[in-house]
Amino acid sequence: MFHSFGQCEKVAASRLREIATLPTLKPVPSIIAAVTFKGGSGKSSVIAALAAHWLLAGHNPAVIDADPQGTVMGWCQPGGALAGLRVVADTSDHIGATIAALAKDHSPVLVDTPGFRARAVIDALAAADLAVIPCRASPADVPVAVETYRLIQEINATPERKRRPIMARFLLTMTTPGSVIARHVRAQIEEARLPLLKAELASRVAWPEAGLSGDTPSSLDPDSPAAQEIEALARELAKLAKS
Repeated sequence: MFHSFGQCEKVAASRLREIATLPTLKPVPSIIAAVTFKGGSGKSSVIAALAAHWLLAGHNPAVIDADPQGTVMGWCQPGGALAGLRVVADTSDHIGATIAALAKDHSPVLVDTPGFRARAVIDALAAADLAVIPCRASPADVPVAVETYRLIQEINATPERKRRPIMARFLLTMTTPGSVIARHVRAQIEEARLPLLKAELASRVAWPEAGLSGDTPSSLDPDSPAAQEIEALARELAKLAKS
């Protein structure tokens, strides 16, 4: 079901009132970077969805849009239900300073990195607590995701990160629930003993519908399957923050 701007604001306000009754906020990773060297893997969608979920849950997130395409900047439209989300565009090669500045007042800080090899990717990873590697359920996407993971391993081997390694997790995106290909790709990643999240984000009409009004499934319809998948992802990442 599609909602108007006013309805979206009412949904968000209702959700915030529900959250206000909760005793404590669940912990979240402080700095999260979505990283992949392949465009179209859902990287920007993951960042926008997590930021919106945690904003509606009472946290104070901020987003750095380091991707030259500026997808997240265009997503959070003025007047939308997510207008309160702090989004900063920084496509420079040295975004570490921007991350550090935002981390003083915001948690979590989420970084949408460029979808290709760039200095900004390394700079974001150098500051990150957690790297999410979006991977479509396609055999062609897995090798690129593995290449991304190897870069993270290289950074973790440096003296600066050996004592505080970046947690890295693969995330299946744009899946068709129950499909053979989704099961095959999940099995392929698990057999390679790569760190794969149990949560996955399916390809659902709620995503483009939400984008029309500068929202995400969590603000458009919190009870939708897409919003429930985002919540499952956020919950799994919160568990990593505790470990």
